[in-house]
Amino acid sequence: MLKRIFRSFLITISMYTRIPMPHLAWEEEDMRYTALFLPVPGILLGAAETAVCCLCRRFEISETAVFLLPAVSILFTGGLHLDGYMDTSDALNFFGDREKRLAIMKDPHTGAFAVIRLLCMVLFGMAAVSVWIVRAEGNDLLEFAAVFVISRLLASFGMAFLKGARKEGLLFTFASAADRKTVRIVLTVSAALTGGLMILFFGLSSLLLILANSALFFLYRRIMYAGFGGITGDTEGWLICESELVGTAVLALCLLAGI
Repeated sequence: MLKRIFRSFLITISMYTRIPMPHLAWEEEDMRYTALFLPVPGILLGAAETAVCCLCRRFEISETAVFLLPAVSILFTGGLHLDGYMDTSDALNFFGDREKRLAIMKDPHTGAFAVIRLLCMVLFGMAAVSVWIVRAEGNDLLEFAAVFVISRLLASFGMAFLKGARKEGLLFTFASAADRKTVRIVLTVSAALTGGLMILFFGLSSLLLILANSALFFLYRRIMYAGFGGITGDTEGWLICESELVGTAVLALCLLAGI
């Protein structure tokens, strides 16, 4: 049991980060708990982003963080989630049947809507970071790190609770191999504890952050069910990117409002 859990951990880290991990032959039994460990890359990325912010402040070049933070995220994940975001954006802007949309997501070519949506997301994200980095103080850095954990926690909920659009692909492999009952219980408890602790330590801003991401998750479900009949690995990347953008924007607005 412990061996399977540990192998699930290694698979998750090797899949969702560029951190070198021992090579494993992926077996179905080893993927039962991968959804539980998806927030771990978020913890590691949040720590890396916080370290970059601290270094920029230490050398009095806070404005540089506006450009460094997106670069750190891309280097850490290898652009995995951005790839899913762009593929999903392309497919969502095609007004045809579901099968064609799903085919567009698998097309290796990049469409115009993918580039447009990516530019909008990056520009809005940089604007939010530029506001946040100027006003953020000690505890604000920890709350910002939590943004990356929440985004992966939402993706874990997607894997555990939402139906897939395909009967193939990596997401289907992970979901079908999962011990769904155990994963759902542990994720629910983890989300409740995470949310409770954040509200306890950070107050109203964390409550707003959690509410905004909860609304995003239900919007995600509605959009993906309507557009594709379910979720895919690419749409999970879309969710993570949107969650990070929403989280950063909420924290920036809270600082502007003095919350």
